[in-house]
Amino acid sequence: MEVSGKLDQVYQQTLQLRELASQAEVAPELLDEALKALCLVLEELHAADEELLEQNRNLLDAQRLLEIERQRYATLFELAPDGYLVTDTVGLIRQANRAAAALCGRPQADLEQKPLIVFVAAADRPSFQARLADPHAQQDWEITLAGPNREPVRVAITVASLNNPQGQGATLLWLLRDITQRKQIEQQLRLAYDHLEQQVAARTAELTEANARLQQERDHHRQAAKTVRKQAALIDIVPDAIYTQNLQGIIEFWSRGAECLYELPAAAALGQPADRLLQLKPSAHTPPATDSSSWQGELEYITPSGQSRVVLSRRTPMYDPSEQPQAVLVVNTDITAIKQLEAQVYRAQRIDSLGTMASGIAHDLNNAIGPILTATDFLLKPSQAELQPHRELLTLIRSSAQRSVDLIQRLLTFGRGTSEKRVPLLIRQPLLEVAALLEQTTARSIEICPQIPADLTFYVVANPTQLHQILMNLCINACDAMPAGGTLTLTLAPYQLSPTEAQAYVDARPGDYVVITVADSGLGISPQSLERIFDPFFTTKPAGQGTGLGLSTVFSLVKSHGGFVQVSSELGHGSQFRVYLPVAAAPNPAPLPAAAPNAEPPGPPPPRPGPDG
Repeated sequence: MEVSGKLDQVYQQTLQLRELASQAEVAPELLDEALKALCLVLEELHAADEELLEQNRNLLDAQRLLEIERQRYATLFELAPDGYLVTDTVGLIRQANRAAAALCGRPQADLEQKPLIVFVAAADRPSFQARLADPHAQQDWEITLAGPNREPVRVAITVASLNNPQGQGATLLWLLRDITQRKQIEQQLRLAYDHLEQQVAARTAELTEANARLQQERDHHRQAAKTVRKQAALIDIVPDAIYTQNLQGIIEFWSRGAECLYELPAAAALGQPADRLLQLKPSAHTPPATDSSSWQGELEYITPSGQSRVVLSRRTPMYDPSEQPQAVLVVNTDITAIKQLEAQVYRAQRIDSLGTMASGIAHDLNNAIGPILTATDFLLKPSQAELQPHRELLTLIRSSAQRSVDLIQRLLTFGRGTSEKRVPLLIRQPLLEVAALLEQTTARSIEICPQIPADLTFYVVANPTQLHQILMNLCINACDAMPAGGTLTLTLAPYQLSPTEAQAYVDARPGDYVVITVADSGLGISPQSLERIFDPFFTTKPAGQGTGLGLSTVFSLVKSHGGFVQVSSELGHGSQFRVYLPVAAAPNPAPLPAAAPNAEPPGPPPPRPGPDG
């Protein structure tokens, strides 16, 4: 119960006691009760007085704390960095702190009871009046404070309203924050942004123009690269060896044709000296690498595999923009096959001319020796008894004349060939027959190795006698090349001759061929002799042991059968003769079965041909 309530209760009890005391007669019991009630009232009054004193002390303490808080908030209000104003609803200033006075450019005392609008710049007053009429419509806005003899100040305003006990707005609280420097920075940033926009626009225009130029250059370079790729493709397609070297002779470009011709990849050739990389034969002549003049001529190179290549070389200087020589372009065309074909043509022409001459000589000798044979046959008849003592001499004369006739017949065969009939032959059969004959007639120190697959059933159109002569001549030469013994190998294989390969041989046509290889492990043939082995009357054997017609006859007979001969040899490592004969269609009747490699040859062995070169 509150103190005022208790006091009121004590007062009422006191009135009741007074009323009881005013009565005439009061019962003692009632008086005692009244006294007790009075004492109780006095005690309650005393307690209420104590409680009242305590409340007074608490009230004083609260007042002191309130004063402290008021002073603290007043200090904060006064020393705040932002301007604080308290106005009525029409903008009349009632209180302002130091910061507000500084923003308005007046002392604090001069601001009280002054309308705030007088400190607003003239340009912002209409908008200030409109917002002041309804301050709650927009809580934050900006205005400019201006005054005489001072720079305008741009401030941000926040307004709050305090209501009176009736709930009506009676007081406005203003927060004024100086944003002049911020506005200046914003203005500087805006100017910088505009300047940057202009620079960006100008730079963008420059970049656009540069990009257009770059695109044009890229298109030009792309077109140039495309042209270079086309030229490079053309260079790679050309079979000629094309390379460039600087004036010091260092190779800077190496085409695919050069890789094929010189058997060197580009990685191994680039950066290497041309004179050391490309091995010229000692007799060959080429200008030095430092010579930038034009030159053309034939050169002979030795490839890494040891093959000799003849090229038609053309050198052309390359100039820089100042017309000074900076490199040399070399184009080498492989004319090895042409040179070989020329040699074959010259050899064929020489053989033809010698054949014609040999035919004439053989005809004259045949006419001269014919009467000798006729006379000796007549004198050796039994009817000529008186000549019997001279029979041995006559037999010797006839034998010598017969050998001369055989030689003349070989000259005629070499010179004009023979008109004997040619028929389709199973090529395995004559090879097996020759192999069997050689096993019976050659020395035991020579091993005959026929390598003739049973499934190779190729036919050639040939004269059996001439084919036999070709094989026997090659095999006898191979045996003669192995005086200390060795291995003679006979092989048969198919071969597809391409048009490019056919160009390397006179009258050769592309197509299917069979290749008969006669290989020996003998002494071999020197490079100088290898160039002349098919020449008539050329032999490396001692005098009286060879006529030099064996290989030339082989060459002529093979050529007359539409084929050609290849030979490869190395001193001390033997020789290989390859006879290429065109394949023919099989005849309608079934061919006779081929003879086994070790079968007996039909009939008595023919006499061994005379020695040749």
